[in-house]
Amino acid sequence: MPIMCAKRMGSTGGTSTSIRLGPTSKKSRFDVDLVLLSLRDEYSKRCACKEDFPLVVVLQHQLYAHLDNRTLVDRRIEELVQSGCLRAVRVGAAEDETALVDFEEYQEHALSMAKNKLLMKKFLGSLKLHWNVVFSREQLNKLDFTEKEISQLIRMGVLSLRKTVGSYFLSIPGASEYVRHLEAGRKALQQALKKTKFKQILRDDFEKKKLARTRLSVSYLIDDALGKDVLEPNETTSGLMLTLTD
Repeated sequence: MPIMCAKRMGSTGGTSTSIRLGPTSKKSRFDVDLVLLSLRDEYSKRCACKEDFPLVVVLQHQLYAHLDNRTLVDRRIEELVQSGCLRAVRVGAAEDETALVDFEEYQEHALSMAKNKLLMKKFLGSLKLHWNVVFSREQLNKLDFTEKEISQLIRMGVLSLRKTVGSYFLSIPGASEYVRHLEAGRKALQQALKKTKFKQILRDDFEKKKLARTRLSVSYLIDDALGKDVLEPNETTSGLMLTLTD
């Protein structure tokens, strides 16, 4: 059984959630699992917005902050999705950002918020036959969903419209609270870096700060920024130096 299913999955215990993998050692699928568990712990234990939005969300690009081999990360995530441990979803307006959630937790969350629980159960059951984050209207019709049911699923928040007509993203009901904190945190992080000399700061020092207008932890936001190449990391004798790229 994959390590990610040990909570089926479990946690990394009492260790620091800001893990540092050796830069030269060969990485494996096990390392991807450890980073993913660490990021889940960061959200669960240090992100206060979990009180507003309890479903644990990890952004796939956050793993790139710890693992240089992005192909390894992407392949392992695909394995975990197809094994039924994880589910890839979209949050927010960006079409190129993949969020990762535990599949069982996602089902519990979606069902708890559903007004039409019978339809939601039907949809959640269909997800075991369709692992992609994107649905076409034709695929939904083949899964026996009518146009009326598709409209209801959009209103219940498990489907969101794409720019491509007749195409939908799998999404998270009630994710607007998480997105609000993420967007505010991204702005606050960049503003804080712009106020520093040379727009740079040691990661250890940055993690001790508290950013305004967001309930996501600084570490969570740093990994987000590193994975999106908003920050450039450089090892120094004093620790990891983060520099704003723009």
